[in-house]
Order: sequence, then structure tokens, then C-alpha cells
Amino acid sequence: MTLDEIEARLHEAITTLAALPDRERAWLKGGTTSWPPVLRDMGDVLALFYERKAQGKAGFDAMTAPRPVADPCVIDRMDATMAWLRGMERRDTTIIVLRAHGMSFERIAWRLKGKSE
Repeated sequence: MTLDEIEARLHEAITTLAALPDRERAWLKGGTTSWPPVLRDMGDVLALFYERKAQGKAGFDAMTAPRPVADPCVIDRMDATMAWLRGMERRDTTIIVLRAHGMSFERIAWRLKGKSE
């Protein structure tokens, strides 16, 4: 594998892992409700749009994008790729993860500067 292919595999694995739902998080967070999620109909969406426009905001910023659904093949590749990180030190894996999320090397260096001592 070339370095570009390794970088692409790491980026795909880390973004896939970030996109997967974390079902245990709700138990740790607490204070959740057992009600099902509210499904908006077109009238609610338009009312929210016009209300936000009247406030001078962008029309659909309030709505969150749905989580991407990961393909089983991508999850299998993610599992194999994450095994590469198992033997690395925590600091090195932190650099790889932050870089995969688009953070510049300069910001990573500033972020990790105090943790090296």
C-alpha cells in the first residue's frame, strides 16, 4: 500500500467510526425521554423556515442532517484498519484522529503541547 492509500483508509475508518451511533451514550447522559422522536411534516418545516428567516437567520440551519448509514463492507474495512492503531501510543493515535477530522498540524501541535510534559 502507498502512503496515500493508507491515509485514505485511516480517514475512512475514523469518519465511519464517528458516524456510527453510540447507544450507550444515552445511558451516561441521563435525563432522556422515552418518547419517540418527533417526525416533522411539511407544514412544521415551512413554519420553522419562515420563523428563522424572519429572525434574519438561515432558513434550514436549525435542522440537523441525518447520520450517514455505514455500509457493512465499510465497517469491515474500518475494523481491519483500526487494528493498525492498536499498537500505537495514545498521543500518536490522537494525532491521526485529529488529522482525519481536518485539523491542521499547527493546531494539533498547539493542542498537544501542554500534554507532553
